[in-house]
Order: sequence, then structure tokens, then C-alpha cells
Amino acid sequence: MDDAGNVGSTDSQTVVVDASVPVNSITVDTLFSADTTPTITGTYANAMKGNDFIQVTVNGKTYTQGDGYLTVNTTNKTWSLQIPDTDAMNVAGNADVKYDITAEIIAAAGGKVADATSEELTIFKNVSINAGPNPDYVDQKPLLNGLIKLGTNESLEVKIYDNDGVLVRTFSSINGANSIDGLTIDTVANTWKIVNANWGANQLEGGNYTAKASVVTKDGSGGQSSTDQAITVIEPKVIPVDNKADDSDIGSKIYALDDGGYLLVWAQNQTKSTETNGTSNYDLVAQRYDQTGQKVGGFIKITDTPTGGSANSEGYGDRMDMWDSYGGFNVYIDANSHLTIAYTASQGQKGFVKVYDDAMNLLSTSQVSGGDYYFGFNTVATSNGNVVVYTSGTLQNYNVYFSGSNNNYATSTKLTNETNGGNGYIYGASQTPAGAAIGNKASNIESLSAISLGGSKVLIQYADFTATNINPTKQNLMVVDYASDGKATIVTSMVANIFDNGWQVGAKSFALKEGGFVSLWASNHESATAATGTAAKGTMDGFDVYARRFNYDDVTKTITALDAQEKRVNTTTDGVNGVGYSTMATGHMSGVALEHGGYVIVWTKMLSNTLSEVYSQSFDAAGNKLGGETLVSTQTVDGTGSVDTLPYVAALADGGYVVTWTNSNQDYKVNSLTADIKSVIVNADGSIRGEGEAPSMSAKYLTGEGELIGTDGVNTLDGRHGATVMEAGNGNDYIIIKDTNFDLIDGGTGSDTLVWDSKADLNLGDILSKVNSIETIYLGDENANTLTISIDDLLSISSTDMLVVQGGDTDLVKLVDQDGWVSAGTQTYRGEVYQVYTHQENIDAMLWIQHNIDVIG
Repeated sequence: MDDAGNVGSTDSQTVVVDASVPVNSITVDTLFSADTTPTITGTYANAMKGNDFIQVTVNGKTYTQGDGYLTVNTTNKTWSLQIPDTDAMNVAGNADVKYDITAEIIAAAGGKVADATSEELTIFKNVSINAGPNPDYVDQKPLLNGLIKLGTNESLEVKIYDNDGVLVRTFSSINGANSIDGLTIDTVANTWKIVNANWGANQLEGGNYTAKASVVTKDGSGGQSSTDQAITVIEPKVIPVDNKADDSDIGSKIYALDDGGYLLVWAQNQTKSTETNGTSNYDLVAQRYDQTGQKVGGFIKITDTPTGGSANSEGYGDRMDMWDSYGGFNVYIDANSHLTIAYTASQGQKGFVKVYDDAMNLLSTSQVSGGDYYFGFNTVATSNGNVVVYTSGTLQNYNVYFSGSNNNYATSTKLTNETNGGNGYIYGASQTPAGAAIGNKASNIESLSAISLGGSKVLIQYADFTATNINPTKQNLMVVDYASDGKATIVTSMVANIFDNGWQVGAKSFALKEGGFVSLWASNHESATAATGTAAKGTMDGFDVYARRFNYDDVTKTITALDAQEKRVNTTTDGVNGVGYSTMATGHMSGVALEHGGYVIVWTKMLSNTLSEVYSQSFDAAGNKLGGETLVSTQTVDGTGSVDTLPYVAALADGGYVVTWTNSNQDYKVNSLTADIKSVIVNADGSIRGEGEAPSMSAKYLTGEGELIGTDGVNTLDGRHGATVMEAGNGNDYIIIKDTNFDLIDGGTGSDTLVWDSKADLNLGDILSKVNSIETIYLGDENANTLTISIDDLLSISSTDMLVVQGGDTDLVKLVDQDGWVSAGTQTYRGEVYQVYTHQENIDAMLWIQHNIDVIG
């Protein structure tokens, strides 16, 4: 055809178009992965013709052989598709997503054959991370956890960055479950967690950090990655104590002051001692501190022992370590900051009472009377003057004595009349309960405590031992009236313990803000398996710490028990709790009422003669345990491998408490060569106080009818006595109710706990309209309760989308829409193990249920 369109010569050709389907088949390999940009693979059966090609469609996107993403191995008859980052799927997904992969072999003319399967690809939901109920206040070895699903050849990494974005720690599932820098993955529950063993000896310094969990894929890209979890690590404040270098500082006690601070008093050796000669000269020394643990004023030397022999030591009853008990001294501080100090001297053969003014000027000195030896001093204030209660006697027989300031402590009243044993003190116990010899020194067991019940009444608690008994079986309570004429009269008495098998030793009582008092002692009755013989004495590792609440009615002159029987304080029962490891020496437990109600108990858990730790357990004003045990003698404060003994506790005006103890890095033997005094401050919620923290000193216990309005500090609002409106305000507060007949509960800011002290069950949905800002629900220990909760309940009642449920062994949690809840495994929080749940509707919402509570649908 020319340019004008004229047709010239013509010819013809036959073209054959092959539109047939390729004679072949193609498959897609099934893949489960947490990789959002996975490599998808498959095979085909026969060699493809020269113009045939493979095409794969995923999530609406088609990839063609040779496009840089889809490659074909003609030798092995396989194909492989690498999803690019721009086409990532199910990124940060809340649920697993299944995808159909369409793989086709296409002929040049358009005929094609496709795979015959569907939903070959599953991309798992996003990995999650959780730092527990209070991520703004975690310890130096944060215990993290979350949800995870991994595919073949995939692993999990958790990285922690400091406030400047610098990587400071990496944990990987490749390293193993209990290995340092490892982590645990439960492939059945699809959860992960970092436990204490994964940290090893290293820990984080105080400060702000970010943690992130990420899946490491085979090709190193596209793995699911959690949101950033911000955490604030609180490094415990190391409180400075003027310990004497290379010598013994021992037997510390601590006393709260009206200004919110405290006074630390201890015995300090003034001359170098040796284990063989035992010569030492101990003086009582002291130091004032504010509520943050900062020193106030200078070092105070209370006594001044002349050098010479140990017989001149003051305030030091023989050896106040794990071999012996320590009642070498006790202090009372009055409203004028005057100190009344009662103490033993001359190796236990004398007892003195000294009074100092607020400038530590000596006002008076008195010597008490009794027997040949003096131990177990307690100083108590009454409306008719101060009194001193102690145990005194001959070498073998001891009784309880009472002296008052009205006669300058010169005249004592003998309150008991034991002639063949010991009331409050046992000398020279030479065998453990099982009959084994106690090292190279017999143990002296002190068991005496005295407190004010208000007015002229004094409560005395003591262990009663008669030599004809196989062991002390009674913890006696005695109320004594101190009259204005100086006479002491026994008003009433009773036995505190219900279980009388095994040993009942040690004694500590303290009055409660909400009324009544607590009696505390150590017993191994749970290990006493027979009524007579050696088995009736129990075992050393059977010793645990027990407490029981009582009330005294001054009108009827009666003591009544608020608890049906004594309750074990320590949750874990390994080691020896509350007494010396290979002895029955006491002094290894203490307790005090907290300013906002409730109380705290501290004790020593001894795992060997060379390893022991100090723990605490808090209780609310209804007598329920609040959370689990808290390790007080942490690595930061105490190092590792220490021997921690003789803990003592005092309550602070801000609702927290300060604990002190004796620390040694060697086996405690007779006249241990070196020991130091340690102390730490614990907040009301059980967290260790960090540097510079100074909570409001307005902690209060509030009860009554009508409105209960909290302060800026820690409060307990006890609504069991007719309160209808309870507004807690700032701080980590506690609200106690026994029914739903109230108008409003508002936890306010902070982490707040609602305590359900009732025999009835509780359905959160029934009270949502009148309750808000609650982060923890505690089902009381005394009753079997069922708590019913839905995801909507959780999101409504909590200000953090996280709720903690605590309670007793007989309590239940009923989950509404149980199929929607997803187990996130278990994790430890402040000494207690929890079952962690999230929900398909909101994976960021977390429900922590104490492990001993059964969950039902």
C-alpha cells in the first residue's frame, strides 16, 4: 500500500493461536508466620514451555515472574515470592489473618492453570508487651510479658532502650527459657515472659526506659513488632549508716518521729573483737533521718562503755545475732521528743533506764530490779507514766517484770511465777526441734513484747515454757493496769495461739489504727506430726511466722479474737522463717500498724547459715493480705550472698514504713567479726522507695457514716460503718466495703484498691454507674466470693485499662464472654504470681488474676 492508500500486490499467511490451558499443575506451600512480608513458596509439576510464566496474587496484589519479587527455579520446579515492605500485611493486627494465595501458570496466549487450595497463608497477630500493673514504678529487673505466635525459623527479641534511645539490654528466645538474656515462650498458650533468672546479676539503674518486643524473621525483615512500652525503673534509696569499719554494728531498731522522719538506734562495737576471745565493748548509738532517708543532724552516742571486757558492754545482750535473741534495748519517744531507753548491761546482769531530752542531754538514770539476768526490754507509755517490761531471773528460770516511772523504776512487780522454766526467755536451748546439736553454742530464746492499749492499760505477750514440757506451747496475752500510785495489777489474760503443737517462740504485739491489736510469733506447728516424742517438736525448716488480731474491751475487761485462728504471714515456706537457721533464736520478725490503717510484718527467711533475706507483707484494715511478699533486702541495698537478720520496722507518717536489719557477708558464728546496719524505706503499696521520693505526710485511716473524703496522701476509707460517698483523692488508696449500698466510690488519681469484705458475691456490672478509678479489686480472705467481670466492666472501672484481682484460695472470677478472653500466660508482680488475660476486642486491656483464684466462664 502506497502513501495514497492504493493497494499493490497481496499475499496470505496462516497463523495458529494456541489458546489451550498449559499441561501443568502448580501448588502453594502452607505458611504460618509472624512475618508481615513473608516469603511465599510453591512448586509446579512439569517443565514450562518457553513462553509460559508464573503469576501469584496475594491480598489483591499480583506479582509476575521476573518482576524482582517473584522468582522461579526451573531446575527444581519451584517458585518463591518475597512480599515487599510496601505491601506488608496484617501489620500490628489484633487477630490472626488468613490469606488466599492464587498461583497460576499462564501460557503466552492467555490460557492458565491455578492452584487448587485456599487460605494457604496465615499471618499471626501482632506481638504484645506488658510491664505489669504499674509500669511507672518497676524494680531494677523488670518482669515483662506478652502474647506471641512464631512461625518456623522465627524467634523473639525484647530490647530495652534508655531515655536517650541507647540499647542497654537484649533478651532473645534463642538463648533459652531460664538463661541469662533469654526468655520463655509458651507455644501452647502463645505467650512469652522475662523472669528474674533472665536478668542474672545485672540490673537497670533508676530512670526512664522503653521496651519493645519484635519477631526476628528468617530474612531479618517484616517481623511483627509491639508498641513501645514505657517503664520507669525506681532504684532503691541506699540509706547511709555510720557503720564502724571492720567491726560489728548490730541489733538495730527504728522509731518514728513526729516530723515524719525516724530515729535509728543500734549497738556498735567500740573495740575490735575476735571469734576466739569474744572481748568487745558495745555502746548504743543513734542517727536521725527524714522521710527520704537523709541524715538529720550528727551521729549520736547514747552510752559510753569503758574499755575492758565484754562485761562492760551496754545495750547488747550477749551476742545479738542469729545465735541469740536481741532484747538488749528498747526506746520510747514522747511528744516532747524525750527518749526513754531501757537496756541491758554488764553482759545481761544489769538493767538500766535512761531518759534524754530532745538534744540528747541525759536527764536521769535508773537501775531496775529483778533476778540475776535481764533481757527483753520494752518501754511503754501510759496515762500514769512510762513503764518498762522485761524478763529477768536466774540462769535457768525467768519471769516477767514490770517497773514504772512513778517510783523511778526502782521497784519492780513480778507478774509471773515460773520456777522451772522461762516466761519470756529460755536460756541455753542446746538442740534444734529435731534433736540436732546447735553448733558450738546453745541458743537463748527471747519471747516478750509489751504495748500500750490506751490509758493505764498495757498488753504483754510472752512465750510460756516449763521445763517439764517438750517445748514452749503457749503464747500468753496479759493486760496489766498501771495505777497512779505505781502499782501494777493483772486485769485479764488468755492464750493467743490455737495450735499448741510444735514450738511457739518469739513475741511481738502492736496496736492498730482501726482498733484492736496484732500478736505475732514464730511456730513450726505445721511440721509437728505427732502428739508426743521428737515428731511433736516439729522441724527447723518448718518454722513460719504467724499473726492473729485481737480486741480488748476495757468495760468488760476481756480480750476477744478478731481472727478465728492464727494466720501464716509468709506465703512461701522454703527456708527457716522468723527464727535462726540452725537455732531457735528469735528477734527475726517485727511488725507495726500503718498510718493509714492495716499493718506490715517483716521477717528473715534463712536459707542457710550463710544466706538469708528480709521480706515484708502488708495487710489492709480488714486483715487481708495486700499482694505478695516484698523482698526488702534487695541487691542494690544489700549486694548478693548476704546474711540478713534481726529486722525491725517502724511506720512513717506518709503511709510507708522503714525497715532496718543486721547484715553480714560471712557465716554468723559466735561473736561474728563484722556486721553492718542496713535500712530501706518501703512505700505504702509495697514498692521500695527511690531516691528523692517524698510522699505526702497526710496518710489517714477514715471511717464512719456519710462522706469519707481522702487527703493527698495514702488513705484507707473504711466504708463498712455506713459511709455512702467515698472519694479517695490523690495517692494509692484503699476503699473497704461490705455491700453495694453506697452512692459513689471514686479512687481518684494513683493506683487504688477496692476491698470487698463480704460473704456475698460481687458483679462489677451492678456497680459500674457509681464506681470509677479502681485499679485493684481484693476479695477478702475470710469469705469465698465470686467476682463477675466483662471487658466493658474493666474498661469502665479502671483508669488505666488494667485491673488486678487478688483474693483467697476459695475465691472465683467469672469472665463474661469467656471465649473473647485470651490468656497471656503467667507473670510475677511484687512477690505474687498472676494469670494474665487480655481480650480480643482490646488487646491492650489487661486483667491480672492472682494465681490461686480459679477462673470460670
